[in-house]
Amino acid sequence: MRKALLLIIYTLLPFCMVAQQDAEYNRRGEEAMQRKDYSDARMYFSEGLEYCDMYSVQGLTRIWLLNESMRSSMRGLMSKCQTCLNERAVQNDTTAMSRLIVYYSEGIAGPKTESLIAYWTDKLEALRYPAPVQKETAEQPAEVSAAVKPSQINPSFLVGLTGSLETPYGLTLGVLWRDKAGGYVRGKTSRSSVEYTHEIGLQAEDIKKSLPDGQALQTTDNPPKKVNGFTASAGFVYKPLSWLYVSLGAGYGERTLMYQFAFIDKKTSEQTPVWCKISEASYTGAVIEADCMVKYKHLFLSAGCHTINVKYVDLNAGIGVIF
Repeated sequence: MRKALLLIIYTLLPFCMVAQQDAEYNRRGEEAMQRKDYSDARMYFSEGLEYCDMYSVQGLTRIWLLNESMRSSMRGLMSKCQTCLNERAVQNDTTAMSRLIVYYSEGIAGPKTESLIAYWTDKLEALRYPAPVQKETAEQPAEVSAAVKPSQINPSFLVGLTGSLETPYGLTLGVLWRDKAGGYVRGKTSRSSVEYTHEIGLQAEDIKKSLPDGQALQTTDNPPKKVNGFTASAGFVYKPLSWLYVSLGAGYGERTLMYQFAFIDKKTSEQTPVWCKISEASYTGAVIEADCMVKYKHLFLSAGCHTINVKYVDLNAGIGVIF
């Protein structure tokens, strides 16, 4: 009976904020609620917490009251809801006060606290039915002061596998504050163990100068190719849209392009296969990179590119989670 009464209250209260439902995430959240898809509804309503959208707070509270099995996974969200309600309540928002009383009565986002229930009930009654001017003598409970202060919002973390065409093995780690902006570090490698024995140029004269005395170089149109490379970078992440993140970073990288040729001894005609570094196509120096990440629920896909010394460009791609 008590739960039914709470649900009725939480159904009627939003009518004073109908305009906020026009937000796309609130509209989609309500559609998910109608089809009883509480996971999707939680995802859409949680987007509104970035702006302390009271309609979104209302939606998440309804989910918490309706679906007990989801409560353990919603602790962080409900803590953010309570922070938003506290911010509104200290500004004498009576709707927020009413909801805080329910939060402390039901143990939403924390333990049931009788002293806070009494405090906000008295505060609400004083606003609804102003009493004659009188001096306040009672001290505010210590736990009220702690509750009124906005609680620290936990950061979100980003973990993903990333790679490029020539450095396909990589990892990205990042942190986001208020799910809006943050930073990341990234490393990528080719994991190639091939070592070159000679360094040559692409021009005929350069090749000739690079050869040991008494040897010739046999080339083909399509020789075996290997790339030794790695990049290490760090940068910033920003969220311009609820489903889109962009990042920009810089760091250090190396790219060594190698072809396999055959050295021919002019005296014995013996052929020896060797790996040769191509100097004109090998780079070492500053890395600049840019990526876009598309988010769906907790999953993200990324695509972008990086350059070494603004001379060589490679494409990046990745997949990961934000939690």
